[in-house]
Amino acid sequence: MNYWLKVVQDVEHYRLQYDLPNTWSQKYNLIYQTILSLDLFPSDLEKIESKYYATRMHDFGIPLDSRSNLTKADWSAWTVALSDDKQLENTVWDKFYKFANETPDRGPLSDCFDVSNGRVVHFHARPVMGALFIQSLLKTLKKISVN
Repeated sequence: MNYWLKVVQDVEHYRLQYDLPNTWSQKYNLIYQTILSLDLFPSDLEKIESKYYATRMHDFGIPLDSRSNLTKADWSAWTVALSDDKQLENTVWDKFYKFANETPDRGPLSDCFDVSNGRVVHFHARPVMGALFIQSLLKTLKKISVN
C-alpha cells in the first residue's frame, strides 16, 4: 500500500493514474471501504481528496476528473458521503439542486451532465440515481454496527 500511495501522490491530491502527474479524479469507489468495513486505504486519503475537490468546483458540481467537465451525480454523492467536510457536502448538494432546477435540458433527471453549463450529456432517469441515498445507507449501517 505504501508503494501505491507514493506513486500516485501529487502535491495536494492523488493522481488519476500512476504516470499522469497534475491529474486528478473523484475517488468515489472508496465508499466500498466504508460499506464493507475495510481498512485498505488510510482514512486521511479521503480528507486530502475532499479538500482538493473543493478547489475543482464549477457552477453545477465537481467534474469526475481532470479530463473534462463531465460529472456523474451518483458518483459525486458517493464522493461527498466519504467526506467529513460538511461545507463541501452541502455545496455539492446545492450544486446538484441547481443543476436539477436550472438545466436547459428539460426532461427526466440525468446522472451525467456538464458541470460548467448544466447541459445533460447522456443518460436520463436511470436506476443509478439510487446512489443519491448513500448517506441513508451509511447511517443505517452505522446503527446496525452499534447494536
